[in-house]
Amino acid sequence: MNATELSRGIAERKLSPVEITGACLERIEEHNATLRAFVFIDEGGALEAARVAEAEIVRHGPRSTLHGIPIAYKDLCDVAGMPTTAGSRILEGNIAERDCAVAARLRAAGAIALGKLNTFEFATGGQERFGEARNPWNLAYATGGSSTGAAAALAGRLVPLAIGTDTGGSVRIPASFCGLVALRPTRGRIDKTGVIPLSPTFDEVGPMARMIADCALLFGAMTGCEGEAAETDLRGVRIGIPDLWAECDPEVERAVATASAVLQQLGATLVEIELPNARYGLPATLAISYNEAFAYHRKNLAMRRDDFTPMFAKKIVAAGAVRPEELAVAREQCERIATEFADALRSVDAIVTPATPSPAYRLGNQHLQSDNGVFTRAVTCAGVPALALPCGFTASGLPLGMQLVGRAMEEARLFAFGAAYERATDWHRVRAPLKRAAVGV
Repeated sequence: MNATELSRGIAERKLSPVEITGACLERIEEHNATLRAFVFIDEGGALEAARVAEAEIVRHGPRSTLHGIPIAYKDLCDVAGMPTTAGSRILEGNIAERDCAVAARLRAAGAIALGKLNTFEFATGGQERFGEARNPWNLAYATGGSSTGAAAALAGRLVPLAIGTDTGGSVRIPASFCGLVALRPTRGRIDKTGVIPLSPTFDEVGPMARMIADCALLFGAMTGCEGEAAETDLRGVRIGIPDLWAECDPEVERAVATASAVLQQLGATLVEIELPNARYGLPATLAISYNEAFAYHRKNLAMRRDDFTPMFAKKIVAAGAVRPEELAVAREQCERIATEFADALRSVDAIVTPATPSPAYRLGNQHLQSDNGVFTRAVTCAGVPALALPCGFTASGLPLGMQLVGRAMEEARLFAFGAAYERATDWHRVRAPLKRAAVGV
């Protein structure tokens, strides 16, 4: 069951937080060794929290729509009493003393913290410490990242909701690769306190789920804005269709074009728009974000370089050599891109692009991750919200995703547009054919 259904069942006293949490733990026990989604599971703490939630709900009713619902956190987010390692030996043995701001808000809402989820090292390095998370749609493929474990856990139905982080696409790319829904919020809308940074300029904390209603439910709890109504159709809505600024896999391009046609059938008007500088979003954000990461990790890179994954060390040390004048050019380019998006969004209500230019890549090819941010990183520059949602499958059965981009602080409208599309399609209803991996695979 999805989170919205679970919440309704709890409120109607048809479902118990204890049995829901127990079912998640059983699913984790069965499939986590295959998926490598969770890197820490707090079985005892989760069951105790579920018992407390159940007793509170019996006495007083649920305090929020998330009361008694299990959730898991990317291993960059501090959750009190749990390890925060960022997938790195650098932080081995690090136990969080307090919740990050998002975890504190969700704990107050009554959500049940199940554990911590796999990630690229410090959101951009290798995955040697815990292994690559596997894609439940095909275990030979990656989930994309850096919210790798969140995508594997959701698509594998180990947990109904997850918290990820997104710098250049780290919730949107895995959502696209795994047939999920994920939101990068408006810049600065979510408190990042207690979340290990990659790039303070671009990092955001984002909700991830299997359907629009669940993602909106989680975002509402994260912001305190629950209960925002969704529109029932798209009549009068103007959707911007830009020229694609990067080469796309033909199956991706066809799926997004078909999705745009569905939006039009639902009443939206499709409007051609121009975003000529969007193609520079990828190099501009990489220069800025990795330079900021170098500053954050400078001391450990000097003293403990061999404790980092080779991928992280190579990327970040190289970024330390970026000259101030080059960073200035990158920031100017980001400002141009932001201006272009703002101008476009004055004439349209949302913009549609592919979430990624390609379907999921095979395990062992994480070097392809950066290229898959070519559409997401332009939006990162703009600072506006973006919703990734499923829009089809490849001929071989891998999920494909599109990106809906909206105006600042208008996440509710993006959820409404996405919900209209979701109601008209069945992509979110298809389940990953998860099987246990063969021994040694």
